[in-house]
Amino acid sequence: MVDFGEILRTIGEFGLFQKLIILALALPNFLLPILFCSFLFIKSDPERHCNTDWILQADSNLTTDEQLNLTLPREEDGTFSRCQMFVPVDWDIGAIREYGLNETTGCMKGWVYNDTLYEATIVTDFDLVCDKSNVAEVAQTIFMAGLPAGSFIFGPTAESYGRRRTTQLPVVLLLIFVIVAGVSPNIYVYVVSQFIVGAALGGYRMNSTVLATEWIGVTKRSFASCMSQMFSAVGQCGMAGLVYAIRDWRMVQYVIAGVQAFIFVYIWWIPESARWLLGQGRTEEANKLIRRAAAINKKKIPENLLDEVFIKSRLLLPRSECGQTAIGFGSIAYRSAGLLSPLLNILAVYHWSIPIVVFSSLTLISGALVFLLPETRRKELPDSTIEAEGHKTMTNKNTGSDSNMVEHNSRKSTKLYSLNMADFGEILKSIGEFGLFQKITIFALCLPNVILPFLFASVFFIQSDPERHCNTDWILQADSNLTTDEQLNLTLPQEEDGTFSRCQMFVPVDWDIRAIREYGLNETTGCRNGWVYYKTLYEATIVTDFDLVCDQANLLEVAQAVFMAGILLGCLLFGPFAESFGRKWATQISLILLLIFTLTTGLCPNFYLYLASQFVAGIGYGGFRLNAVILATEWIGPSKRSWGACVTQLFGAVGQAVLAGLIYFIRDWRLAQLITASLFAVVASYIWFIPESARWLLDRGRTEEAKQLITKVAAINKRTVPESLMEKIVKKETEKKRGRIILIQSSVLRKYFLAVTLAWFSLNVTYYCLSFNVGNFGLNIFLTQLMFGLSELPAHVLCIWLLEAVGRKVSLMSTLLVGGFLCILILAVPQDDAIAVTTLAISGRFFINWAGSICNVYIQELFPTSFRQTASGLGSTASRVGGLLAPLLNMLAVYHWSIPTVVFSSLTLISGALSFVLPETRRRELPDSTDEAEGNSTPKNQSESNKPAQHMSTRL
Repeated sequence: MVDFGEILRTIGEFGLFQKLIILALALPNFLLPILFCSFLFIKSDPERHCNTDWILQADSNLTTDEQLNLTLPREEDGTFSRCQMFVPVDWDIGAIREYGLNETTGCMKGWVYNDTLYEATIVTDFDLVCDKSNVAEVAQTIFMAGLPAGSFIFGPTAESYGRRRTTQLPVVLLLIFVIVAGVSPNIYVYVVSQFIVGAALGGYRMNSTVLATEWIGVTKRSFASCMSQMFSAVGQCGMAGLVYAIRDWRMVQYVIAGVQAFIFVYIWWIPESARWLLGQGRTEEANKLIRRAAAINKKKIPENLLDEVFIKSRLLLPRSECGQTAIGFGSIAYRSAGLLSPLLNILAVYHWSIPIVVFSSLTLISGALVFLLPETRRKELPDSTIEAEGHKTMTNKNTGSDSNMVEHNSRKSTKLYSLNMADFGEILKSIGEFGLFQKITIFALCLPNVILPFLFASVFFIQSDPERHCNTDWILQADSNLTTDEQLNLTLPQEEDGTFSRCQMFVPVDWDIRAIREYGLNETTGCRNGWVYYKTLYEATIVTDFDLVCDQANLLEVAQAVFMAGILLGCLLFGPFAESFGRKWATQISLILLLIFTLTTGLCPNFYLYLASQFVAGIGYGGFRLNAVILATEWIGPSKRSWGACVTQLFGAVGQAVLAGLIYFIRDWRLAQLITASLFAVVASYIWFIPESARWLLDRGRTEEAKQLITKVAAINKRTVPESLMEKIVKKETEKKRGRIILIQSSVLRKYFLAVTLAWFSLNVTYYCLSFNVGNFGLNIFLTQLMFGLSELPAHVLCIWLLEAVGRKVSLMSTLLVGGFLCILILAVPQDDAIAVTTLAISGRFFINWAGSICNVYIQELFPTSFRQTASGLGSTASRVGGLLAPLLNMLAVYHWSIPTVVFSSLTLISGALSFVLPETRRRELPDSTDEAEGNSTPKNQSESNKPAQHMSTRL
């Protein structure tokens, strides 16, 4: 059979036909950057004042200066307020001049703009200033939201209806809604129009590139994408000149629409992709297009070439069935990043470096991960799944399908001589699936989980905005007999409500007390010598010890984020570490880190050392939580396996409840740290006696050590191990291990991994967003924390029973969906109803905790022993990313209190729905090979003689 690459070589890989198509499809990319003009060139904070023409009814002869002096209050620097005006009155001009105006309000009749860089922008036309200034970022975000929506819609649509139609339709949408945006009477019509423009832009950029690429041969294929980008770059340059010459955003929209109308005229003449037509079985249409392309390129086609094309289109899985969808999803991810970029820029209000650190880190990480991709230079576009997976070379497609299948199966059955185990489930049945040994191991590994919640004490129990005033003891040098009230009256300015300022003081002076009393102090400054705290709920917190108030108040969220970042890094480090050096070592080292740095945290003299210690303690926390669960689980049989994760979570819930009591009685965070460190010291005394995982030992080829452990476990459980079973633990052939790369190569395991990690990520975002707000629900913080902990206990107890009764899949879906629904209900109750808000938060957290236990069990049952730890580590890393983002997500509440709730509730609901793709693993053995994990063979003992035959029959 012939492949499409051979057709292109015959009719011309990059002839006149392809050049015309590229030019026609790339030309609109010159216009596309100009669509960003309306919210890029805006001058977001223009010079302005409120429109106060109401006073001209009292005296129409007032000069502009007189009008502003009479109707506008002034700022501290003497300039007129840009967002406030005096309340209009029905007085004559004489009364206004004599008595003046005092009561202020927001601008009632809009603004008057002056000294603007542009004639008109969306900011000046829609008054996006003062309390509406953030709407400009909303407009950007909505436009960017349209881009992934367009990719999501037009990607799958192109699979069904062709590349041509899904390129033409966006052009039509662009023409219509660019005009609609230009004539928008208000911001709401503008935003809707921009969303549709964004969707059309996303669809056009994606499909035009694919359409051009599928007509170009191997040697010049990169032209399609690069030319599109080059025209776009030219458009970026043209955009600056256009806006410089035409400084009215509406006029720019009309100019874009005019050029778009020209594109609209010729876009109908663009041909369909012949690859797609062949994939859809529309061979005659494809033949006509191929002949036309050959004629334009002045090439001749052999008579038998197109007959072979007809045969091939029926035999191979066409590229069009998944290629466009893959590009669509990739484009969605790309556009989602664009959608998040305005939100990321918002975080610069906390520190200018946050957006730069985030996007730079993401770029570096993705650059490293590109190492996993294959080289595709001068290779034909794959037309089948086998070709795309690399099971069949694309330079030799003419070989028969049978030989391809043999080659594919031979790759799957590649063997290495290594150590493996008898079915470990059979071993556990013999030595006891849940005997005394397993119970002791679980108890020993779960006990530290009572202590781990204590590590959050310093960032949970803080009273983030305590009553305070600046330390002004400098005035006591002038008169040491001043009373406290006199000292405060002389040294502190007062707020509008008559209270003393909590962040400002008068600048100290070298006067005697009489001069200070007579002339007073006027110049203010920030607190220079710290603060004096009073009426505090605690004796000492990191807020009061490190003065995390006023302009340092945002460092509290930084402390939370740094600790969560440590937990994330701990999962990332100790997952692969345990794969190489064992579960036991990874658990022990993590605990030692916890012991040392919990102690140093309590002794830190400043905030920066505190952050460093908390970060390392977080690393120990992440490593211990991850490896302790896996070490316990790998010793337990399938009927009781859920105990490994659920009892761990149950002990954690007990720790949450005890935490409330600990802080209630010990209200000093340093003392709480020292008590926590002493408890870790008790655990450190016995952690060295925890045994290694026999599964891991067998997988690493350390058979003798594994046999000794199995014999010891059998003795503790008062069982005997049959000699015949021990003899099975010998050297035998196993499949070639591909390590963690299998998570990417195997579509089945990749699907499972993404579904579980999304669920884990979502529930952790929700869990920590609620936890970090423990003091903001309106009820007593100790009572709320106690209820948080107590509510977790029944969740984990029920989890143990329901996982075996109804299974993992139903349990995970139901808990995530119900938990997300309860959280989103918080939006439906009044925020001042503390009981209702707290009840919903506790209920939602109950189900989220339940889902967390299920994820801990699920991820270990889905992946084989060779990379179970890595899968668990990466999954736990994703969950800790959720915890890391929780404080940052809570920061967005400054823009609107509902934003964090909407985001984490939506994530939980989406992940609950996507859990439908996971298989049921209840009462199944842990898989020991990739085939077992993928479901191609059951994890039972099978004779070596029948395995290859069964494998081949499954494939056929």
